[in-house]
Amino acid sequence: MANPEQRPIGDVSVPLSTGDVRGFKKEMGRLLEDPIGGAERLDQFLGPNIYTWVELQSILGILFTTEDREMIRHSGMRVWDRECQGLDQGDQEWPMQDPGWNNQNERHRQNMSDLRWMIIRGIREAVLKGQNIRKALSEHQGKDEPLADWLERLRKALQLYSGVDPDTAAGQVLLKTQFVAKAWGHIRKKLEKVENWQDRGLQEYSLTEEDNFEISNAVWYTGEVGKLNIQPINVEIQNPEIPIRVKQYPISLEGRKGLKPVVENSVHQGVLESCVSPHNTPILPVKKPDGSYRLVPDLRAVNQRAITRFPGVAKPDTS
Repeated sequence: MANPEQRPIGDVSVPLSTGDVRGFKKEMGRLLEDPIGGAERLDQFLGPNIYTWVELQSILGILFTTEDREMIRHSGMRVWDRECQGLDQGDQEWPMQDPGWNNQNERHRQNMSDLRWMIIRGIREAVLKGQNIRKALSEHQGKDEPLADWLERLRKALQLYSGVDPDTAAGQVLLKTQFVAKAWGHIRKKLEKVENWQDRGLQEYSLTEEDNFEISNAVWYTGEVGKLNIQPINVEIQNPEIPIRVKQYPISLEGRKGLKPVVENSVHQGVLESCVSPHNTPILPVKKPDGSYRLVPDLRAVNQRAITRFPGVAKPDTS
């Protein structure tokens, strides 16, 4: 009987193409400009797959310069030695030469996962924190700049120039403090008068006390999908025996990622359901001002085949 530890795992490796990586490089951005955002985008791009040492080095070679790769490696090993004490040293987990890892070997697969973790963490912490902290803290709100725009600009400045992640607890405190302290004159005074402003959520800073009092709670987004309480609308089409089938045109990687949470939420809310239909129409990812996406169906082919319904009125010439 074979040793269970020797049984093949049966993993199928689906490597990324060079074209995919080069296309992603445009979305990646420069390491020094946004290390935290770059690490998050790369982690999403790699997906759930496990990559060999050769594949990961090839990806890094396309995305980063020699200096950047060296900085990322040293940073990744430093994080590993700090957070994974008792295990192998960082230079063993991230070897300089191809160790010949086999993705059918469980131990080797763990090595590959560890290396990917080190790469992502190395990118996040490659740029020394505080190197441009003065630049980040020198930002001020413009005289006519909306509070929402000022908050977003300050958030980006802290992330880019100071290395502070504004989504962490420490980052939130620093962001709130700078947001109020560096606001425009009379606006700063109004914000400082708000009771317990330090404990308020950042999303509340763009509203005054009068706004909060006058706006109905019913307008706030709760995550629930509203539905019209009406009968389904049936559309008759010409030649119904011929299905309406339009091939889905290509959607960019950014668009696919933007639509994913929208589709998942619609399925969770019961708005979308899996089905088998002879009909098929494309969808469009439409980017909103805040960077999120909405799903828009392309129903032009349906409109062309739809039978128009004329309104029934007493006199056809009624205006």
